[in-house]
Amino acid sequence: MKKENTEREVDPKFGQAIRYKRELMKLSLSELSEITGISSSYLNRLEKGDRKAPSYPIMELIARGLNLNLSELLSLASNSENDGELPEIRELLLKNDFKIGDTIVTTEVKELLLKLFEVISSAEWDDEVKFLESGMILQTVDRIKAQI
Repeated sequence: MKKENTEREVDPKFGQAIRYKRELMKLSLSELSEITGISSSYLNRLEKGDRKAPSYPIMELIARGLNLNLSELLSLASNSENDGELPEIRELLLKNDFKIGDTIVTTEVKELLLKLFEVISSAEWDDEVKFLESGMILQTVDRIKAQI
């Protein structure tokens, strides 16, 4: 079996991003295969991370098939080296703009999402307080839903 070029390996999130976008578009692997001309088995291996070094023409076909800008797909495909330090969720939420559905998330909603993470992570979740803690989680979700 031919060994793939490790210098061209894509980030493991690349396949996950393809699957996410394909499912968001409600496309099966077969349908994406028809659109792109790439075999469904190859697409499946890419999504699972079994194929790690797709060629530029393959990435271009996938980008077109998923209605993505090629640069968006290529940025997902680049190996993101980090120095071992992962960003805190607070940093990710506050520094990045994103949408929930069609709504651009405001700073207030970002703060509520952080609050939700804090409530969940600090929950003891034992039988004595589980009901109370789930109520606190639901209250935070209600506040988020009211904002979006």
